[in-house]
Amino acid sequence: MPEVSDVEYAIQAAGLLGSVDLAVPRGAVFGLVGGQEAGGALRIFAGLRRPARGWAQVGGYDVVRYADRVRELTGAPIRYAAIDEKLTGLERLLLVGRLLQFDAEQARHRAACLLARLDLMDAAHEPVCGYPAALRQRLDLAAALMNRPQVLLLDDPLAGLDAAARADLGAWVREVATRGLTVLFTARARVDAGQAGLLDHEIVTAGALPDK
Repeated sequence: MPEVSDVEYAIQAAGLLGSVDLAVPRGAVFGLVGGQEAGGALRIFAGLRRPARGWAQVGGYDVVRYADRVRELTGAPIRYAAIDEKLTGLERLLLVGRLLQFDAEQARHRAACLLARLDLMDAAHEPVCGYPAALRQRLDLAAALMNRPQVLLLDDPLAGLDAAARADLGAWVREVATRGLTVLFTARARVDAGQAGLLDHEIVTAGALPDK
């Protein structure tokens, strides 16, 4: 599962460097608590950014040498941020399926299963632009699960949620992890992840906000 040793990565907005050492076992829920540095680490694990120094692996595959394989093993809603907000929840998942090169029947079946599993059927035919934050985060989770990943990467999934919605999302994430999926997520502050019940393990990165 995700492993990294002495990785440094550039923080584009501030021109700073962060470094992290961690090993996350299969089926664990692991939090990176911090600012942009934490999101940068996720992009490394998704095979979308090269570490400036050191190495990183997902499922035994180096994220630089085997970036395509790493992308097959990971699910990350950050990849789909540019998808049209006027699409319905179902249409968004079907589009993700096409991006993953699913045939139409396969995409529709997988989307229907995830909409039901994440309790999104009632909102499936509504435009995503009208979703409240809690529904949007569940839809992002469904999109990240479309390719049946081994590692789920969630960038700040608790943003914009109240304490109750954080707890609900945490329950969904834990249910996913019980099936052997490894979950690596970021949070701006440790207290946010604590409210969601998502602190099996954590590593605090540079730029973390103080607990409220």
